[in-house]
Amino acid sequence: LDSDITDDVRCIRIIHEEHTRISGDGFTAWTVYNHHCRDQQIEQVSACFDSNEISKTQVIGGSSNNNYHNVIATTTTALTLPAAKGKIYKECELAQELYYKHKMPMEQIPTWVCIAKHESSFNTAAVGRLNADGSEDHGLFQISDLYWCAHDSFGGKACNVPCAKLLDSDITDDVRCIRIIHEEHTRISGDGFTAWTVYNHHCRDQQIEQVSACFDSNEISKTQVIGGSS
Repeated sequence: LDSDITDDVRCIRIIHEEHTRISGDGFTAWTVYNHHCRDQQIEQVSACFDSNEISKTQVIGGSSNNNYHNVIATTTTALTLPAAKGKIYKECELAQELYYKHKMPMEQIPTWVCIAKHESSFNTAAVGRLNADGSEDHGLFQISDLYWCAHDSFGGKACNVPCAKLLDSDITDDVRCIRIIHEEHTRISGDGFTAWTVYNHHCRDQQIEQVSACFDSNEISKTQVIGGSS
């Protein structure tokens, strides 16, 4: 329902593809199509585009057994997301956002802050390119494009997010993705933080006290810290 139709377009592509498989004409998924929108021609939007763009579109006329009166073959180009405008967090700023806005458990906050510090120096626009397999790591938490994010405008892989969206100043997508990664690695190893290579050397055994200056003492006191090693 927001002003960005990227998700809407991704969804209508899926709907159109499925209904093309079922009926031969993907537009029949929409009830207004038969009464108002069938047999639309390129000329009806020609004023919206440069003539060269229109000329690149080949309109193949004629009807088929599937009642297609016009099959349009277009030259497709990969959509390029605008360059991400990143942000460099301060330590307490990140701790507070993770806790208050994204509802991360207080006992995890010191570890997430530590990971962000050592992975990206708190820079949401950081891209790591030192992996031997040629993959890249993206954003505040250096999320890998090998498994978790995709280089297209529609998202994909395990987090169903474009890698470019992990580089902007809004870390909502990043947090959603690190939850998925953490959950998967908890299932595999028992400790979800082991997905990040900096964890064992720098961020294991973080304590609430390490971010206590970022919160009101009453907020800290609400969190029960269970000590002891496992």
